[in-house]
Amino acid sequence: ALSSAASDVYKRQEQEYRSVRKWNHDMENHLFSLNYLIRAKKYHEADAYLKTILSELPPEKRTL
Repeated sequence: ALSSAASDVYKRQEQEYRSVRKWNHDMENHLFSLNYLIRAKKYHEADAYLKTILSELPPEKRTL
């Protein structure tokens, strides 16, 4: 059986893995949405959408 410490490490790694998978899923959806808006020549809507996405990031990651 796993020790309590090893079990805690495993649980944290599992949570991190799920978090990264969710992040990847969300980013893929954002890219699909931005792609649609740009191809539909809805540039103002794409810009507004991108600003919304960026505003949800931590401040240190908001600059492109």
